[in-house]
Amino acid sequence: MKRLAYILFLCLLATSGVARNGAEDPPPAALSIDELRQQLKNILQETHTPGMSVAIVHRYGPEWVAGLGQADLRAERSAGWETLFRIGSTSKAFVSLSILKLVNEGKLSLQDSVHKLAPEVWFENPWEASNPVRFVHF
Repeated sequence: MKRLAYILFLCLLATSGVARNGAEDPPPAALSIDELRQQLKNILQETHTPGMSVAIVHRYGPEWVAGLGQADLRAERSAGWETLFRIGSTSKAFVSLSILKLVNEGKLSLQDSVHKLAPEVWFENPWEASNPVRFVHF
């Protein structure tokens, strides 16, 4: 859980660092949910971001799920754990990072078929036998 929380926090810091143009060093890693909540609130304020949803999950389920800031500025509605935000294509970056992490750990190769990691995910590929969809294709 701590490793996942740290990875998520680093992603947020990297994003906020771009918005700050490297003006200052990032804060130290949060050691508790309360510290993380405060650091995220500070990042929202510094980057003029209205609101966000955050979740820390482990293999057995969610550890912490929250909404911070505003979900709707006009209606003055606060973000909560149930608030839905449009995420655009940001999930692609997390999937790519996860795949590269597994490659780095030697648990899979970019040449592996997607079915090796997720055999339960079905998709039709008429050329699967000769040309399977591999991680490198993403």
